[in-house]
Amino acid sequence: MYYWLLPDLKDAQLGHVSAMIASGGFGNVSSKATIDRLMGLFVKELEAITGLPFNYTPTLSRKASTMYTATNEPSDEVGRRVILGSRIMTRDFSKSARGPACKPYPDETVEGQNAIQGLVVAGPAVKAKAATVDSALHPV
Repeated sequence: MYYWLLPDLKDAQLGHVSAMIASGGFGNVSSKATIDRLMGLFVKELEAITGLPFNYTPTLSRKASTMYTATNEPSDEVGRRVILGSRIMTRDFSKSARGPACKPYPDETVEGQNAIQGLVVAGPAVKAKAATVDSALHPV
């Protein structure tokens, strides 16, 4: 799950507001119905919070192998270089043309001052094996 916190945005109509934008993906799921089922309880809890504008939009994206190839081609002179990496999906999975569709990175990029970007890797099982299992696409 990727998230961005924008703690103090100044809006001409609203005054001072804060925002949180989150985007996540399921590397082994290629069905919107399955994603809706997995996210259902979380979405229901957020929708129940009074005064919280909330939008949930599940989308399917291209296969991880397509995104891997696109981001690891030679640099575009007018673009930015991106390294696509994951501690969850292996390099072989990402390069596999037969892998399921997944969302390897968020739809939106937040730039500018006062933005905090973070990444939630996974739960305790991943943390416990972090020193012994290397499933990173681009290990440092």
